[in-house]
Amino acid sequence: MMRAKIVACLAILGATLVANPARATAADPRFLAASVQSGGSVPVATAIGDVSGDGLRDLIVANGSGGTSATDDTVFVFEQDPTHHTLPSSPSFSVTPSAASNHYKVAVGDLNGDAAGDLAVGIPGVGIDVFLGTGTDLPSSPDVTIGAPKLVDLAVGDLNGDHLDDLVSTETASSYDVVLRSQIPVLGGFTSATVLAHNVPTSGLSLGDVNDDGATDFALDGPYDAPTAPAVYLQDAGLHTFAEHDVTLSTDVTRLFLADVNHDGSSDVVAAEVGGTLGWAIGNGDGTFGTFSSVEAPQFSAKEVGDLNGDGHDDVAALSADGTLRLYVQQDGGGLGAPCSFPAPDASGDDAATSIGDLTGDGAAEIAAAEGGGDLGGATVFRQLTGAQKLATALSLAPSASSILYGATVTLTGALTNPEGGCLRTGSVKIYRSGPVGGTAVVATVPLGADLTFTADVTPPSGGTYTYWATWAGDETHVPATSSNVEIDVAKTPTSLGLRTSSGTVVFGNSLTLTATLHGVTNTPKVRFFRIIGATKTLIGAVNVDAFGVATLKVTPSRIGSYQAVFPGGAGTLPSTSPKRSVDVRVVVVGSMVRYVDRRSGTAIYNCCKAFYHFFVKPKIPGGTIRVAVQYLAGGTWHKLPSAVDTFTLGSDGTDTIFLHVAGGKGYTFRVRSYFASDGAHLGAWSSYVRFRFR
Repeated sequence: MMRAKIVACLAILGATLVANPARATAADPRFLAASVQSGGSVPVATAIGDVSGDGLRDLIVANGSGGTSATDDTVFVFEQDPTHHTLPSSPSFSVTPSAASNHYKVAVGDLNGDAAGDLAVGIPGVGIDVFLGTGTDLPSSPDVTIGAPKLVDLAVGDLNGDHLDDLVSTETASSYDVVLRSQIPVLGGFTSATVLAHNVPTSGLSLGDVNDDGATDFALDGPYDAPTAPAVYLQDAGLHTFAEHDVTLSTDVTRLFLADVNHDGSSDVVAAEVGGTLGWAIGNGDGTFGTFSSVEAPQFSAKEVGDLNGDGHDDVAALSADGTLRLYVQQDGGGLGAPCSFPAPDASGDDAATSIGDLTGDGAAEIAAAEGGGDLGGATVFRQLTGAQKLATALSLAPSASSILYGATVTLTGALTNPEGGCLRTGSVKIYRSGPVGGTAVVATVPLGADLTFTADVTPPSGGTYTYWATWAGDETHVPATSSNVEIDVAKTPTSLGLRTSSGTVVFGNSLTLTATLHGVTNTPKVRFFRIIGATKTLIGAVNVDAFGVATLKVTPSRIGSYQAVFPGGAGTLPSTSPKRSVDVRVVVVGSMVRYVDRRSGTAIYNCCKAFYHFFVKPKIPGGTIRVAVQYLAGGTWHKLPSAVDTFTLGSDGTDTIFLHVAGGKGYTFRVRSYFASDGAHLGAWSSYVRFRFR
């Protein structure tokens, strides 16, 4: 019964305790700064609980002195809308404490046994104001003020085992007392105070069940600027008396509070080391604690315990003065993991306050963070995302250069950020490329570093403009992210191409070697060779250059023309064209005597005075013109025989045979040759002489 009562009291206070089976892994929390509740300019304390009697938790924000608002020194209540389960941006109603303060303490509970939520407001230097709920709201002024001029901190819980909420406070009297005030429901008030002399300075007060006996215990810590050994007061579950147990930890701590961080049913110590590092010590169940373990935590100004990821386990929320809300989730095997951080710039300040409770009616806890005397004038509510809801992410990408020469490497750098906060775990990022070559493809998968940055070296495969972007697939708490596109312009490498021929003139039927030399490439691409005749350009071959950039092609020209080499360009190289090289082709003229030719002299012998001469041209040129010249030998000298010179036309087969008649030629030796003049497609040429003689 005792434990059931504690759970009921904590429900009024806004905590959530759910008995869940142990989970395999600790889920990361998902929170989003969803709304700002304004009211006053110096919010110094918050609480969550039902003070409007509708069964839904409300947000209470205490506004201190020294601001510019006319509502200083006022406690505001933001009622949860029963239909939409939202909080209004402005207060639903307010109450006025009996005295001004910059350090109000607030707590919610049933302080008169009527099942309606009541509000206790601690006023350092004055006492405790009690506002008794009516079931629909609170009175504007306190029903009773309990004198406690040395008040430091305030809490509500069942401290005597009667299942009724009592008040416990720390006060800086001469002996630094802890004061217990038990409820008397019938009289609507409290018994005379039970004072526990602590004898050392105190600051924070935290309730819990340290030894798992169902009775409420509490822990005390020292002031931040003068830390003292913390102490735990264990309640005797039968006598309902308290015994002090000094807590020996492996380090000096401050801002101590109780939480079950290993889910064994008994409270453990969570505290800040001097200097700000957050840590914990697992309770042994008898008022003693194990070794203090710590995690990174910059100096925080507010802390609270609750289930922050829906697994039913105690987690810790810590609000730092730098405007960051850090959530420490309970891990398997006990203890708290590394924090998940959420931006809270509107809830910064050295005196900020936090509360945890369900403010949206969905069974998941929200976090209310008061600014602590800054400029907001209210509280920021961080809503816990549920179901498929996830936090936003952003992915950046930047190239080391946006314009390069082909073949150069570009380093892409980027970072994954979470503008809405949360825990981003290391993973990998995919780099995509789109451009002239290769279409759209993943070109790299790179791991995220511990700082969530990444780098990737890429080499565009050709000239032109390439687009790169990065993607992150998301995780259980964050949506996927895609970076903006970055473009890289790749300039192709210039090339030059030369061409030479083995000769400028070639006899028809003979071959010619073309040699092209390509500069500006590092591989062995093909060079194309063209023959140009008039306006016609014909591809005659394509040859790969060798390691020195040289390509050769052997050709047999058939007519006068030009040759040119062309490199069409490559993925990263510009095209180039050689100068034209002209090549003349000389014909071959062949003549011979018909009939008998003396083998020894090579002279054809005819009866006087008729001979037959046959001739043709290579290449075959039907209709071509041939001129024939004849000489005779006299006195050892060859003499021109003009009368024997004539012009003939080649037949359709490109040949001709002519009849030579030389009157008076008996006994003479003659020689004859033929000449083909240029036809524009070929250079002209003489045939060799052939001899004949008349007998």
